Amino acid sequence: MQQTFLSKYLIPRDEIEKLVGEVRSDGYEMFRSLSRVSTSFSDLGLRLPDVEISTLRIDEKSPLVGKSLAQTELRKKYGVTVLAVRRDSRMFSNPEVDMQFYAGDVLFVLGSPEKIAGVTGLFRKPDEGEVS
Repeated sequence: MQQTFLSKYLIPRDEIEKLVGEVRSDGYEMFRSLSRVSTSFSDLGLRLPDVEISTLRIDEKSPLVGKSLAQTELRKKYGVTVLAVRRDSRMFSNPEVDMQFYAGDVLFVLGSPEKIAGVTGLFRKPDEGEVS
């Protein structure tokens, strides 16, 4: 539930999990002083059924590191579209197919929740024994 809500703010999933842990350990105290004014992607009029935009950070051991967008075939094989890449403080919208991915890159992807869930494993280091 928390991940679904926070992902609408285009926060990478690993950061969401860390934040949820911090909030719970602090007894939700940090939310008592936050402003209620915020903007989410859903506020921008994105009204597509069964489609979400999510952010995924590439781990340093991910099999995506060093590969281009074309080589990963994220759309063809996994059914997700890369809308943009954030690298440090730079944003690359509609990235070229030859753009190479680096550890720490945050990809903004579009797809069904099932397709996005299915691709998240590519962003982390492979499990032992898994071939990349």
